[in-house]
Amino acid sequence: MFAQYSESKNPAFDAIISTSDLASTDFTFEISELALLRSMGTAHSIKCLRLKDLDFGRAFCGISAGTVVIDPNSATPRKSTGGVILDNRNTGHPANILLTIYNEKHCKNNDHSSNDDDESGRSEDDDAKTNDNRTGFQRHGVWNSIALPSSSALSMTLNGTLYTMTVDSYTFIRTKGNFSIGATLHVKANQTAGAYSGNFTITQMCD
Repeated sequence: MFAQYSESKNPAFDAIISTSDLASTDFTFEISELALLRSMGTAHSIKCLRLKDLDFGRAFCGISAGTVVIDPNSATPRKSTGGVILDNRNTGHPANILLTIYNEKHCKNNDHSSNDDDESGRSEDDDAKTNDNRTGFQRHGVWNSIALPSSSALSMTLNGTLYTMTVDSYTFIRTKGNFSIGATLHVKANQTAGAYSGNFTITQMCD
């Protein structure tokens, strides 16, 4: 049985997009709320801590559409396609979230630890994975599943007009309890400059 709760983590997505004349303009994408599913009962529970925001960095848009891609599992974590040109004055980075699982029985009997406060960084006997992109996995005697959104909308109102951008293709890589999350930002041709905001929900379930 599961109960949903929310934590206002407010991690921000930053993307500095400029028109083709290289005038600097700020775009922001903010996660206003991080929602989790937490298992009920005394057997185990989870805690999620946001460590770093997802930053799309600085880029320039032009007369054709394109994307900015943040890939947490790449030697080149930021790429662009189409009419978008990257500006390395701000190279961006994936989001980083730390997941801690509290399971007293596994802590005492398997890990031989006094508590689970450092569980997210321990090498578990049932989880030796690094750079793991599976949405379902066993860790600390608990089966976990992660759900990422299919897409999110960023919007900005400027002089009474609503402008939007889309973020999709969310990806993540996990090592122990450390998650790095990336996504693809879609920039329209001649995207209107300004500060955009949006949100998405990550769902974590354990059983």
